[in-house]
Amino acid sequence: IAPHQPSWPRRTLHVALDLIFPPICPFCGERMEAEASALCDSCRRRIEEPRPPLCALCGASVPPNHKSRYCRGCPPRPIHFDSAFAAARYEGPGAEMVKSLKFGHCLEMAPEMARRMFVALVDTLPEIGRWIF
Repeated sequence: IAPHQPSWPRRTLHVALDLIFPPICPFCGERMEAEASALCDSCRRRIEEPRPPLCALCGASVPPNHKSRYCRGCPPRPIHFDSAFAAARYEGPGAEMVKSLKFGHCLEMAPEMARRMFVALVDTLPEIGRWIF
């Protein structure tokens, strides 16, 4: 089944609206190309993946000389899950993306976050890739 394509009047309306009200990156304010994702390529490239060593509980990066298996941001134990993973470093555009989804209800960010979460999940649990592909 082919993906649903908008009708020509709807496409024409979107093109006209993009000319009058061009899409703007919510993080840096730069103008984006029509039909671009929710943020510009520059901001998307600035979202970093967590770098090892990682917290054994939340998956966030910890300093290399950190003595504990857990980061300073983790809640005190006991908690009600075993571990988690991070799809992006919680700083700069990565933090803005999370906050806009969580607190700003900016659903336009959902596809970008979902893609990053999927990649992080497959990297963390390679056996999932075998189930999906």
